[in-house]
Amino acid sequence: MPTRDPWLRGSDRNWLLGTNTDRREEVYKSLGAPGVVLVDGEITGTWRQRQAWRKLDIEISPWRRLTDAERT
Repeated sequence: MPTRDPWLRGSDRNWLLGTNTDRREEVYKSLGAPGVVLVDGEITGTWRQRQAWRKLDIEISPWRRLTDAERT
């Protein structure tokens, strides 16, 4: 999901964190908030875009090891 997606701004957004409640500040930063990685409706990591010369790189930071099926 992209940064500042309306779904992440809802009043019931904390249930998206599931068991990852200790990561709340990482996802909901006021400045420079990252995009999030969703697996089965639960936030399981963050992503940020990085511009390197003439290409755009996406840096993904999963909070746990993702299976091949989840990565796909």
